[in-house]
Amino acid sequence: MSIYYPQASVKLNVRWENFGQKNEVLDKESIVDIHCKNVIVEMNDYSEADTVKLSIDHSSFPFDPRCIRACGITVFMENVKKESKEGTDRQKIIPSEQNTVFIGFADESSIKFDTDSNTVSIEGRDYTSLFIDQKRPDRSPISLSKPIDLIIQDLINEQEATKRIKIVNRTGEDLPTLSKIAPDFNESTNVKNPKRKETYWDIMQEILNRVALLGFIELDKFVITKPQNIYEKKDIKQFVWGKNVKDIEFKRKLGRSKDFNVKVISFNQIEKRVEVALIPEEAIDANIKAPRVTVPQFDKDGKKVEPPKDADFVTFNVKDITSKEQLIKIGESIYSEMSRQQIEGSLTTFEMEVPEERFKSSDEINYVPVKFNAIRNGTAIRIFFSTQEAIHLNQKSNRSEKKAFLLKRGYPENVANAFAESLDRINTAFYTRSVSFELDQDNGFSMKIDFINFIDLDSSLQ
Repeated sequence: MSIYYPQASVKLNVRWENFGQKNEVLDKESIVDIHCKNVIVEMNDYSEADTVKLSIDHSSFPFDPRCIRACGITVFMENVKKESKEGTDRQKIIPSEQNTVFIGFADESSIKFDTDSNTVSIEGRDYTSLFIDQKRPDRSPISLSKPIDLIIQDLINEQEATKRIKIVNRTGEDLPTLSKIAPDFNESTNVKNPKRKETYWDIMQEILNRVALLGFIELDKFVITKPQNIYEKKDIKQFVWGKNVKDIEFKRKLGRSKDFNVKVISFNQIEKRVEVALIPEEAIDANIKAPRVTVPQFDKDGKKVEPPKDADFVTFNVKDITSKEQLIKIGESIYSEMSRQQIEGSLTTFEMEVPEERFKSSDEINYVPVKFNAIRNGTAIRIFFSTQEAIHLNQKSNRSEKKAFLLKRGYPENVANAFAESLDRINTAFYTRSVSFELDQDNGFSMKIDFINFIDLDSSLQ
């Protein structure tokens, strides 16, 4: 078991309420460093805002919500230790870019007094919320003659609160000019005319979808990348129940409606455009075709609110498909396969470092420890079990070895055959849907990961 000295530091950028009158003291922004009883940072799907929850002892932070008009939040978190001749010693966390796990704004704040504690509670979301919440007031058309990163940067700069956000291109290529490969926006004028009540996030995602790219907020950056750079089985993080996992849960929805949509994307080389198929809404097969899948939305008190939101889109890229009909058929196949195989679950660990799978050669694997904040939506993980049964039934044993073990356990041969074959086909890798980091002054650090299994495309479909 590893030894950790987890620490968190929280910085508040406070704009004071001036009660409608100019005041030299109250009009200045203040930076306040606070110590929290509990900090929870939740890294959600790329289409949603990351969130933070702070619990602060009122005696150390005599806070009144009426005093603050707006509040920026930055959270730093890491394992703080230093090696010395005397051994391992503690040191105070030093805020830096490397240990920053959240940057955003407070949505609401409150004070709670009860017989057990006098607590200040602050909840917030990251910069994504400023684009999701804000409808674009400027009705002027958006020029598509610029590279995509410049279009997105112009949209970012239209809001005063988001001007500090810069574009980071992680595609490994120069970003295209949208009008050249997606002329259906407005071929005659090379502009996109905004729709009524369209938010900044809607516009940004529509533009990126047309060129099969993902865009999301990472702290104070807007990252543009390819889906395959995110949802890919590489640099897999390893978890072992019985070693670095406290608890784990798997579940599969048997015979029930699913909570995901499928998006299949292919670049049409002939017509120089991106083809997109959305399943189940664009399905041709009557057994699959249905409205876009939605999931309930809940308010902060856990009550269901309307309308429901779109369920996650699981994105797949296929090569050189020039027909939308063929792309839909591929999407239907993927959707059916996911419906059969969808397994999801969650795990909790107290570890702040986990081993990462690195291939030194085709048959030699090296495991390198990585920090907890290297895990977020899309991160590949693999889960092992240190029980005797799991050792005999894991993916390193072949089908005959699995069968032999099951026969020794008393299974009939037909059951052992079927069980071994089924286990041999199971994909042992999962990808992260969301992850939360919690640091509590009494219970220390914990990380919870929600995951879902990868679905491997048949090579003939690619």
